[in-house]
Amino acid sequence: MRKTAFKSLALIGIASMISLSSCSDDEDEKVIIDNGGLISPVTTPVNYEFSRLGQSSVDYSGQTSRLDQLAELTVELKRADAGNSISSATLLN
Repeated sequence: MRKTAFKSLALIGIASMISLSSCSDDEDEKVIIDNGGLISPVTTPVNYEFSRLGQSSVDYSGQTSRLDQLAELTVELKRADAGNSISSATLLN
């Protein structure tokens, strides 16, 4: 009986140690390995710039318009989820 209890306790201890251990440190520096096998650290820029042919490819008004459409769609879907009916014309406009 004592052997069984000891084995169970040892198994629980080993399982706990394995489940609480980690293979690597999560704070490791991120690196890029190129095709030549060279390793270089990844640096995150403070600001992002998206340009094509020397002009910005980001349109603020277009993004705000999409966010407004998403807000309207969310309201209608919540209304439908509450059991109310919505028309296809409302969703298309």
